[in-house]
Amino acid sequence: MRVNASVLLFTVLFAGTVCRAQHSSGFHNFETINIGLGAVVSIGEAYDGLWSVQPGLEGRIATEFYRGTVHLALGVFNNEDRGGSLPEFLVVQSALGWGYPIAVPAGVTLTGGGHFGATSMLFMEHEQADDSHEIETELAAGMFVRADLPLSHNLGVFVEGDWTHVFTAIPITFTTMQGGIRFTASMPTWLRRVLR
Repeated sequence: MRVNASVLLFTVLFAGTVCRAQHSSGFHNFETINIGLGAVVSIGEAYDGLWSVQPGLEGRIATEFYRGTVHLALGVFNNEDRGGSLPEFLVVQSALGWGYPIAVPAGVTLTGGGHFGATSMLFMEHEQADDSHEIETELAAGMFVRADLPLSHNLGVFVEGDWTHVFTAIPITFTTMQGGIRFTASMPTWLRRVLR
């Protein structure tokens, strides 16, 4: 895993923003827990035509955190070789993010923010007799914009645009759109006490 100065700078700025917001009043942390599941599609070229990014899935858990929302996300999608000579590989992305929500008309909430984490690539070389696998994991950071529309007290739908930069030797950038459903519930008291 390579540590890039840009990722370190992003992390410091991200942590500094959250820490400054910590002293704000009138906002309650960890009041609810938000669980979402969405389909992810690529809207940009990530590999200079070598592989094709296939549709995938992403799950997310989020809660209120210092004037915004903090989330943990896990996404997965396959990448198919376009020329027939390269191994296919599976991408697994894990990220910690924070965003600032803004209420707009029609009950919609817009949230913009950033995230950082790790991107793992599981290569599958089918031509070898032992069907060997190679895993490469790199740091990643990005930005997102998300729109949430409530359907009821607990259920809602969302759409999201995401830009993620992976700090490989030859950098990779994923630009994706996501849409799905989310469920919101009150944070269990015992878990709220642990987090606070």
